[in-house]
Amino acid sequence: MTHTNRSRQPAGTPTGGQFAQEARPAAGIGLEKETTEPVELGGVTTSMFIGDDGVPVVQIDTNELSTGEPSAGELGAGGLSTGSGRVRVNLNDGPPLYDGNPEQDEAPSVLGAGDVVALADVISMQQQQSRIRFLSGENEIAGTVRTGMWNADGDPERSDDVRTAHVRVTTSTGGDRFVPMTEMTRMMLAGELARDRR
Repeated sequence: MTHTNRSRQPAGTPTGGQFAQEARPAAGIGLEKETTEPVELGGVTTSMFIGDDGVPVVQIDTNELSTGEPSAGELGAGGLSTGSGRVRVNLNDGPPLYDGNPEQDEAPSVLGAGDVVALADVISMQQQQSRIRFLSGENEIAGTVRTGMWNADGDPERSDDVRTAHVRVTTSTGGDRFVPMTEMTRMMLAGELARDRR
C-alpha cells in the first residue's frame, strides 16, 4: 500500500480552501460579464451575458426592426425579412416561446388561477359556438363564437399556445371580428364578456 503525506492548508487560506490537499492555481477560465459580442442580423441584435444572479441571459434587441412591409432591398442575410416586424423565439427544438412583433404584441405571461378559469371559459364558448355579448369601447356587441384558432387577418392558424391566437366572433350584424385570445380572457375577468342567455 502506498501512502503520501500531504499537509492540509491552514484555515483561512484562500487558495484551494482549508481542506484542499495542496495549494492549486486558479482556473484558467472564467465567465466575463459579457460573454459574447453582440451579433446583428436583419435588424435584430442578439448577445449573451451572465446576469447579476449568475444565470446566463440571452438578450434579443429589436430596436431597428422595421414594422412595415418588406421591400426588395430589405431582405437581410439568408433571405431574412427585416421589414416584417415579426420575431419567433425557439428554445432548442421546442415550440416558440414568443411569436409576434415585439413593438406591438405583448409576450404571453404566466397564468394565474383566474386567468386559467377565464381561458377555459373562452375555449368552452368556442367548442359550444356560444352566443356572447361583449363591450367594444362604448358599444355592446352580440355575436356567436366560432370554433378554431385564427390570426388577426382572419386566416386559420395552428399555434402551440392558444393565448397567441385570435377568436372568431360572427356578430349579429353579419361581420366577423377576430379578437385576440388575451383580450377575450381579459374581458372575461373584467366582466365585459358573457354568454348571451337570451
